[in-house]
Amino acid sequence: MLRKSFALLTLFFVFCSFVLTGTTAHANYPNKPIKILTGVKAGSGIDLIARQAASLLEKELGVSVLVINKAGPNVAIRDLTKERADGYTLALVNATVFGVDLFFSNPTHKHGDLIPISSILLPSGGIYANGDSPWNNFHDVVKTAKEENRPIAIAVSDTGFRLSMEDLARSTGIELLMVPMPTGSVLPAILGKHIELGILGSAQSDSILAGKTKLMGGLFSRFKEIPDQPTLQEQGFEFFITEPRS
Repeated sequence: MLRKSFALLTLFFVFCSFVLTGTTAHANYPNKPIKILTGVKAGSGIDLIARQAASLLEKELGVSVLVINKAGPNVAIRDLTKERADGYTLALVNATVFGVDLFFSNPTHKHGDLIPISSILLPSGGIYANGDSPWNNFHDVVKTAKEENRPIAIAVSDTGFRLSMEDLARSTGIELLMVPMPTGSVLPAILGKHIELGILGSAQSDSILAGKTKLMGGLFSRFKEIPDQPTLQEQGFEFFITEPRS
């Protein structure tokens, strides 16, 4: 039996290769339902990715794959590490659980508890604002912050993004007020005008196309759904960004 828990970080191609070439104990894997734990609310971007991955895995493996939503990433990881390390309980998490989360949050795991299989999703995050906002890019945000001499509130859902936004604030000379918020709550908060900015993935780009939100700029690359909106780097902003999706 494998000695460590798994964190599901891939679509089924790499997953099958990893498991089926493993120990003899896994020769008949899988022969019962598989659980995928997520630390987000149902309907959020990561949840939708998990369910799409589950559907693909079911077709490939021939067993049920269930997505189970937990009350936060730390809860998902905690529950994962309590399970038997047989490959039947997995977790879909950000890659920060293997790095900055071990130093800047209160982790329920330690280095070596989890085995990453592979990346399931390349980063696609961006900074969103309400569709009624006067801002159209991040230069507009910086201009408002300086002219009105006030902080700009931004919803961040994990440590990696918080560190990136702190560096962006330092590089632009403005104050970004970090508001910790579960991923599934960010879009409703933006739509309800409870927060000025929030970091979301391209999975929520339908709200941009519908005119309900605006994209200030991508953090990693341009959104294929909004190809004319430059990334923050293309807009001339320099800051540390590392948040590979897992």
